[in-house]
Amino acid sequence: MIICIDDTRMHTDPKAENYTTAEHGLYRLVQLWTNQNSMGDAIFNVDELWLDHDLGNCTGFASTTNLVFAWLRTLGMMNDHLNVNVIYVHSANPTITKYVDSLSDAGYIVKRASIFEVVRSGILVEREYA
Repeated sequence: MIICIDDTRMHTDPKAENYTTAEHGLYRLVQLWTNQNSMGDAIFNVDELWLDHDLGNCTGFASTTNLVFAWLRTLGMMNDHLNVNVIYVHSANPTITKYVDSLSDAGYIVKRASIFEVVRSGILVEREYA
C-alpha cells in the first residue's frame, strides 16, 4: 500500500491512495493503525508513505503535515509504530530536517526526497484541477 499526502502532486501507482490535506491523510493512517492493532500487523502494512511538508492553500487554509509527523512520532515514542516500510519526505523548506530526524529518532525509516528528482522520474505527477 502506498499513501501520498500532497496538495499539488499525486503518486502514479494506480493502487496509491492520494490525499490533498493532512487531515484526510491522517484520518486514513489512524484507520490503518487501528486495524493493525486489532487484526494483526501484516495485513495493514504501508509500503511507502509520501509526505509533502508544506501543503499549499488549495483548500483556503495554509497547512503542513505537522499533524502527521507529530502523530507518527508519538506512536514511535510509545513503541506502537504504524507499520510503514519507508517514509519519503519532500519539501523545499530547509526546516524539514528536524521533522525527518524526529521520525528517525522514533524508529521509522525516513528518506528525504528531492521533489525535482521524484517528479522527473515520474513517481509523482502534478495534479490537474478542473
